[in-house]
Formats: sequence, C-alpha cells, structure tokens
Amino acid sequence: MLRKAAALAVMLCLALGPVSAGVYAVEDGSEMLSVLAVMGVMNGDERGNLNLSALVTRAEFVKMAVAASVNKDKAVYQSNISPYSDVPASAWYAGYVAAARDCGYVSGYLDGSFRPEQNVTLEEAVSIMLKVMGYSDEDFTMGYPASHLSLYSSLDMDKGLTCSQGQAMTRENCARLIYNALTAKAKSGQIYAQELGYSVDMTGNLDYALLTASAAKGPVLCTGTSLFEDIGFEPLTVYRDRQPASKSSISAGDVLYYTEEVKTVWAYSQKISGVVQAISPSTASPSAVTVSGQTCTLGSSSAKYSFSDLGTVKVGDSVTLLLGAGGQCVFVLEGQNASQTVEGIVLSVGTVPNENQFGQQSQSRYISIMSSDGRVYSYPYLSGSLEAGDAVSASVSADGVKISRAGSGHSLGGSVAGGVIEGRSLKNAGIIDYCAGRGVAVTAQRLEGVRISSSDVIYCSLDSEGEIKSLFLDNLTGDCLEYGVLASSVKSPDIMTSASSYTYIVNGVGHTLSKQGTFPVKEGPCSVEYDTDGGVKTIKSLTGEKVLSVNGISAVLSGTGDIKTSGSLQVYVKNGDDYYLSSISEVTGGGYTLKGYYDKKSSEGGCLRVLVAEK
Repeated sequence: MLRKAAALAVMLCLALGPVSAGVYAVEDGSEMLSVLAVMGVMNGDERGNLNLSALVTRAEFVKMAVAASVNKDKAVYQSNISPYSDVPASAWYAGYVAAARDCGYVSGYLDGSFRPEQNVTLEEAVSIMLKVMGYSDEDFTMGYPASHLSLYSSLDMDKGLTCSQGQAMTRENCARLIYNALTAKAKSGQIYAQELGYSVDMTGNLDYALLTASAAKGPVLCTGTSLFEDIGFEPLTVYRDRQPASKSSISAGDVLYYTEEVKTVWAYSQKISGVVQAISPSTASPSAVTVSGQTCTLGSSSAKYSFSDLGTVKVGDSVTLLLGAGGQCVFVLEGQNASQTVEGIVLSVGTVPNENQFGQQSQSRYISIMSSDGRVYSYPYLSGSLEAGDAVSASVSADGVKISRAGSGHSLGGSVAGGVIEGRSLKNAGIIDYCAGRGVAVTAQRLEGVRISSSDVIYCSLDSEGEIKSLFLDNLTGDCLEYGVLASSVKSPDIMTSASSYTYIVNGVGHTLSKQGTFPVKEGPCSVEYDTDGGVKTIKSLTGEKVLSVNGISAVLSGTGDIKTSGSLQVYVKNGDDYYLSSISEVTGGGYTLKGYYDKKSSEGGCLRVLVAEK
C-alpha cells in the first residue's frame, strides 16, 4: 500500500513506536504481524486469531506474496480464464495465481498444473519472494533450490524461521519470511520496503508508525453510542491521547482514527473552547484559527468550511475546537455546545492592545494560564486579584469564561516509583513545574525516583478514580530555568556604583548583563533564573564532577554516582577561555576529559545540565 501524502499530513503524530496488536502478539512479532495486516498480507479471523501454526497452501502463499508486491493491484478475486489446468477461473485464488504467473513469480509444473492445495515448502516460498523482489533466473547460477536458499540466507531473510528445505511452511514462518523480505535488499539495491513506497529508518528498518499512518482512516467524531456504529468494527487495541487505553475510556466527542486491518483505534480527547480571536490567513481560504490564545491548524475540510466565508463561524463567536492527530482542529462545535474546564497555573496578568472592525484601538485585560495539558491559554480577565503562580480553574462556555482560584486540592508527598506516588498513578496526570512566570510540562518519567514534599506542590487534583489528574509543582525540577556557561564577570572598580557586568552563554548564544550589585557566582557552568518581567533574577554556579560515563539518559559522576541527564543537556568544548557548543557524540571517545555539572541530585529533582570537554 503506497503511502498517501494527504493521509500522512494528518496522521504523522500517530507515531507511537511499535504498536501492540492485541491477540496478534507472538513473541517479538507483534509489530511484524501488524505490518502484514496493514499491508493486507495476513489478517486474522473475526476474532483476530491468526492460526499461526496452520500450514499454508501454495495458493494461500501466492496471495500473500502478491499482496506484498508492487503488482498487488493487478490481482482480482476471480480470473476470466483458468491460469492453470487445476486452477478454475471461479476459485477465490485464481486472480492471485494469474497475477503471479503474469509477473513471473510462479511458473507451475511441467504437466501444466499449479497444485494450489499442496502445502508450500520453504524453497518454494523463498523462490517466489525472491522473484517478487526482482531477482531472476540469471541470479541463480547454482540452480534450484541451492542458489535460492543461498541468496535467502545471505540477505538475512531466514531470521526467526523454524523450517528447513523440504518442510511445509506454517503461517508464522510465511509471515516472518515476507517481513524479513521488506527489510532486505531487492535486486535494485534498494531496501525492498522502499520499492513498495514505505519509509525505512537509517538502520534500514521499516517505519511502522508511518506505515500505520498511511493506512489509518479518519477522523471520525465519536458519538458515544458504540464504537461499532462509529467505525464499523470492534477494536482489539485502543490508544487514547497516545496512551494504551480501554474501549470504555473513549467518550462522546473524542476524535477517532482507525485501522480495521489491525483492529486498532487511536482516540484524541483534547479540545480548546473560547472566543474566536482570528482566522488565518483569511476567511476566503482559512488554514488556521486562534481561540483563547491558542492557534490551531485546520486539519479537515469540514473545519476549514466552518471558518470560511461560506461557513457560519466568525471572529467573536464561541466555539470548541476538537483536536485530532498532530493537534489539528478537525471538528468544530458552536454556540451552546462550546464548553471546557481548564485547570492551570497563572503565568501572567496584563493588558493587550485590541483593534475593532472600525480600526479603533483599545486595551483589554487578559490572564495567561498554563493548563495541565501544557497549553498556554489567554482569557479576558476584567477584574480580580489573581496573580502569577496561582492555581486556577477556568470554565469556558457560550456565556463566557469564569476564572476562579483553585481549592485546597489534594495533599501530596512521597517518592515517585514506577510512575506512582503514595499509591496514586501519575501516568495520565498533567504535570506542570512553575517558576517566576514560566511553566514547563513534566512527564511522570521525569519525576521517577524524585522525592516530592508538600512544600513542592502548588496544587494537586484527583480524577473520579482517585488517580492524580493535575499536579502543579513549585520549581521542583529546575527545568524552568536556563543553563549554560558564565564566560566572564567583571565588577566595576568604582566602589560607589557597585555595578557588575556578566557575559553568559546559553545554547551557544552569548548574552550580556549589567546590574547593580553582584551575583554570588564564579565563571563556568551556571543556571540562569528569570523574574516575572523576564529580567535575570539570579545566576548561580553549578556543581561539577568528573564524568565516568554519559549518554542521553543518564551519567555516572565520580562523586555523586548515577544522575539523570537533562533532555536539554548542553555540551561545550572548552579551549582556553572559550566555549564552543558541541554534542555528546562528538566529545565521547575523542580523547577529551569530561566534567559534568548539575543543579542538584536526581532524587531532589535535578539532573546533569552542562557537560564540558577539555583536551
């Protein structure tokens, strides 16, 4: 199945890594079987059973091979003629056998028969697949089957197969043979999957996420009645908001994508409610819309129509955007159907300039809130005492938005282990770490092994099942700060002024700062904390130790031992007094002495922030 650009544009963010195929799983073959199902090579029965131990007939294998070929569209369910004496035109497999014969994949026996009901042997299946991959008789100088089996082995097409020459092939062995062929080199020199139009990664492995995306259908709006009515089948595997889930977790209003071949559904529950602030670039040809400070790409023809000159939604109307794959708006709810409740933390309160349809300028007071879903919303806030750092609840409806201070919340404390704290799961929680007008989304994995005390928690709420729903932290991880290197610090010789000048580097970019007074910091790796106005509040030195080993996940330091590596770790090569931005791969194994700098231990929420390499 060739990738369709339009489908990929919508579905790229379905990339979930290897997808479980429910009852399709067989040892490490769940991805393999899902790939073949999406391709139409091998599908289960109505219950998803693949009967992997069953033997495969020659007719059945030809159908599989043709489905995995560039000529799959040439196959028809019935042939107008009988391709072989024992293959009647009315047989279900006649069209596949005819296509395989015409493409040179099979030639039949000398007596003019094909023997479709005979079990296919290893060498027969290998011969067919090699011809599907473009190899011909001139490539088999040693004759059949020695040449075929030799090439099959040299191309690593034998990985995981459990049969030998002369033995009948099971469905599992056939599946492995075809899957191995996808990542083997075809006669052209290309990876065979690429000849079929599929993507492969840098190591030559099939990109299953893109393959699944190209085959997935949708978006469909979940009605809440039944999944069968919405998509036409009962799924075996369900994901909701990129996490494994149950069918019962899918709700009315969710956006659905699905692949019937692997009986999988991807559901998205994210939405944005509020007043339409802008339609871009114009209502003549809208491609994006801004609601409550969030700008979303319009990802469906129906959504584009709603905001067009022919649609019914205008700037100033109350709507709810239902978001699908990639965070694109694919459905629009209007009027009384527009509603949303957001838990978040206030980043700022201020005024913004407005211009009405007559070009008249005015000022409006707005509040900026970082939600537990990681988005930053902007709502009208005419009056009130809320300020940066407050935990709030914003209820949006067709009548407007009501913003109130969050309640006392749940008292939380303990160490995170296995994504659980004090017996409550963080797996589906929205976690935000906040510091001085800045917020950063944090994962449960980031908090693994971290001790959280009640003083670290601004607000915590629970869902209906008693699991953690929203968690707002008070600069526990330090991820809201910036990290880099203080290149120089100069104190004015004029004692009366007490002025200081600092030059610091963040992500390879130099910055200068002049201030009254001094920071208690020395030259070298440092943290930079900002105040709510965006100015530098303080610069602090980081703790450094010799690095014994390091990778993108963790490091071992000479004194501290194991420590997490920051996802935004900065690596510098130091030459004299100069620092040059580099990478882990460039400085490891290159004769450098490495020193790692951290803000605090991993158990306290810190991690390795800066790595300095010197000869």
